[in-house]
Amino acid sequence: MTSPATCRWHPDRETGLRCGACGEPMCTECMRPHPVGIRCKECGAPAPLPTHAVSPSYILRGVGAAVNQRRGPAYQWMAAGGVAIAVSPIALAALANLSVGALINLAGVAVAVGVAWTRLAR
Repeated sequence: MTSPATCRWHPDRETGLRCGACGEPMCTECMRPHPVGIRCKECGAPAPLPTHAVSPSYILRGVGAAVNQRRGPAYQWMAAGGVAIAVSPIALAALANLSVGALINLAGVAVAVGVAWTRLAR
């Protein structure tokens, strides 16, 4: 008589479940639902989104504003930096003249940089 299989990740747990992709035994804690059955936690791990894969060529295209719906930290830095450069004359004028209107302008610069940063985080 053969002994029951044990979970690959939890050897103290007996199981009758096997991954539909690799065939490894797994317990219910390591089981991941999948459209075509159940998978182990390695085979059922979600794949990274391709919109976060940023190559140097896409960064160069991003400078020209043709990023093909891609997102990621590199684009966030480019967007925030671009907004900061674009509004730097307003920021410098506001720093030279610290009036109430200048402080409002500085707040607007901060909001613009923040919006550019968070817009690409989704």
